[in-house]
Amino acid sequence: MITRKSQRFSVKLPCSFMNDQFTGEGTVLDLSMEGCKVSSNRPVIDVYMEMFIYLPEQIPPLPVELAVIRWSKGPILGLEFIRIADRHQARLRQHLQDLERTLMMSLDDVTRTL
Repeated sequence: MITRKSQRFSVKLPCSFMNDQFTGEGTVLDLSMEGCKVSSNRPVIDVYMEMFIYLPEQIPPLPVELAVIRWSKGPILGLEFIRIADRHQARLRQHLQDLERTLMMSLDDVTRTL
């Protein structure tokens, strides 16, 4: 069984990514501090890139200075975040904490109705 360093959250967030050879757009399907899963029209593998994740109600988008595609299955890509500036790591951490809080509140609501 594979264990992850941090919890992944299911999301649907627009993103864009680029490097010297290509640009692409997609949707982040799950997100953690270490990486994400993206659905994209650009199936590629083992490529380093810059990416931007468009978090709800946040401008500008969250920049990931360096990410690498670790795997791909058709239109789905698994990315690992290599470098994110400290202030943007704080934004990502806050967004994930908000998602966790929302999830916990939803679970509490379900438990109360049982």
